[in-house]
Amino acid sequence: MKTSGPRGGCPRSNPVLTGLMVTSVAWAMAGTWPAEAKPPASGAARWRIDDPWVREAPPGSRVLAAYGTIHGLPDRPGALIKVESPAFGRIETHAMSREGSMMRMKAVPRLEVPARGQVKLEPGEWHWMLYEPRRPLIAGDQVDVVFQFSDGSRLARKLPVRRYPAP
Repeated sequence: MKTSGPRGGCPRSNPVLTGLMVTSVAWAMAGTWPAEAKPPASGAARWRIDDPWVREAPPGSRVLAAYGTIHGLPDRPGALIKVESPAFGRIETHAMSREGSMMRMKAVPRLEVPARGQVKLEPGEWHWMLYEPRRPLIAGDQVDVVFQFSDGSRLARKLPVRRYPAP
C-alpha cells in the first residue's frame, strides 16, 4: 500500500481517521461536544458542592444568602477563593461568630477546605452573601454560580432558590 503522494508529500488519508479528524474539528469549532466526548469541567475531579441553594428573600431585598456543602476531594487541603454570578453584583463568603450574646458576621477572602474534608454552609453558620440581585428571585428560580478554588479550578453550578424554612 502506498503511504505517500506521488512526490513523497503527505501520507494518503485513511478515510476513518479523516472522518474522526473532521468531526473533532467541527465539534471544537461549534463549541459543542457529544456527552460521552465532552471534556470534564475544570475542577470537576477535585471539588464537589452538594445541595447548593439560595434562600428566597422578601421582595425588594438587596441581599440574599446561599448555602451548600463543599467537599475537597484531593489528599491535600485547598480553599474557595471566589464566587461569581451574573445574577448578582458581588458575592462574598461570610463566617459567623459569637461575641458575648451577639452574633457577628464577617467577610473572609478564603474558605479553607481540609484534605478529603468538607465545609458545610448553612443558616446561622458559614454562608455566601449575594449582593445586588439583577432581578427579583422567587422560590423555583435557578441561579448560575461559578466557584473558584485556590488551585485555579472552577466549578459551575445552578443553585435553586428555596423558601426557608420550607413550607
